[in-house]
Amino acid sequence: MDTMLWDCVLEAAIAGDAFLYFYEKDGEVVCEQVDTTNVYFGNENERDLQKQPYILIAFRQTVEQVRREAKQNGVPEDLLRQIVPDSDTATQAGDSAKTEVETDEDGGKCMVVLELSRKTHKDGRRCVVSRKSTRYVEIQPERDQGHAMYPMAHMAWEPIKGCCRGYGEVRFLIDNQIEENKNLARRAVAVMQSAYPKMIYRTDAIGDPEALYKTGASIGVNDMNAQDVQNYVRYLSPASTSPDAYTLTEELREVTRNLAGASEAALGDINPENASGKAILAVRDAAAAPLSRQIAAYRQFVEDIGRVWFDMWAAYSPEGKAVLVTVTDAMGREVQAVEIIPYEAMQRLKVHVNVDVSPSDAYSKYAVEQSLENCLANGWITFEEYVEALPADSAAPKGKLTEILQKRAMAAQPALSGTEDRL
Repeated sequence: MDTMLWDCVLEAAIAGDAFLYFYEKDGEVVCEQVDTTNVYFGNENERDLQKQPYILIAFRQTVEQVRREAKQNGVPEDLLRQIVPDSDTATQAGDSAKTEVETDEDGGKCMVVLELSRKTHKDGRRCVVSRKSTRYVEIQPERDQGHAMYPMAHMAWEPIKGCCRGYGEVRFLIDNQIEENKNLARRAVAVMQSAYPKMIYRTDAIGDPEALYKTGASIGVNDMNAQDVQNYVRYLSPASTSPDAYTLTEELREVTRNLAGASEAALGDINPENASGKAILAVRDAAAAPLSRQIAAYRQFVEDIGRVWFDMWAAYSPEGKAVLVTVTDAMGREVQAVEIIPYEAMQRLKVHVNVDVSPSDAYSKYAVEQSLENCLANGWITFEEYVEALPADSAAPKGKLTEILQKRAMAAQPALSGTEDRL
């Protein structure tokens, strides 16, 4: 799941939006990433995904898979033959997705559209219903999913006012990148044309002109002295290239990086030997300020996933949901145990999901270790307290140091026992 979340962040930064679609399979919630070009909303002006009147998700499957699913849903045999391959790949993201290998009719692919909408029951309970269809055949009739929330989560990199979509980080970098590429091409052409010296010579004075281009070859001349060669063979002095072209390229690159917040601190290009951990963290936090909006959007994205999952667990776990919890046994040790949340309790619960995790990276750990080392050096804490306060994933070997302290304590116990016996 962690890898998929990173893929969603990358997708949102490039395409502007990232979508995750969830469905139930064998009692578990399965997630699948959907391209923004394959998601269609009933109200493109509503930003809240859960307030949409309906949602359409388009995806491509092999004809064999679609026919198998349709047959399981009771579709007649004559309609199964109308499920045929198509070439509706115009909205598929990526150049490779538009080229499909078709071995035979059953191996080809067709477009399948999943419709999600809400339906109110007589008791006032609202549930999500779904339908699936190809171009000519409805392969899944309307089905009550049992949960109230749309099984989707949406992250927009930079929201567009009055629109449910967003735009990505690269949208405004394209023009600068095109201009930089053009400038680099002009510089390359200028270097090829003027940076290298060109030779000129009298054709009637050189016996073998091809020898001029051979390394270490002897050049024969016609009816002239060796001293007169410089009058017949010369090099044109290359024109100097203006440094403005290079300056423009670097200026475009630097301005683009600064406007995007891609500073050295944000990219991690910092030598920790030249700065303290706290100084590095201060610079990093200042550089991360332009991304505060995206960090908040990512947290909201994860919170939405948690709410959708619980809603689906409550719908698809009639026998209760088994969860792994940490409890304290009779000996005072923390152990893992399985607890069952009853189905009735899950139906009554109103879950509030909140992500509250402080950022942790190499520089954060470096700052913590520096602070502990300063406290130990100044005598404010003992070595045992220093080892206990070290993070579990610190650069210092906390596990090894703990073992050393335990061995010392065990070795000191017999000595103390002998002293008590003598007393």
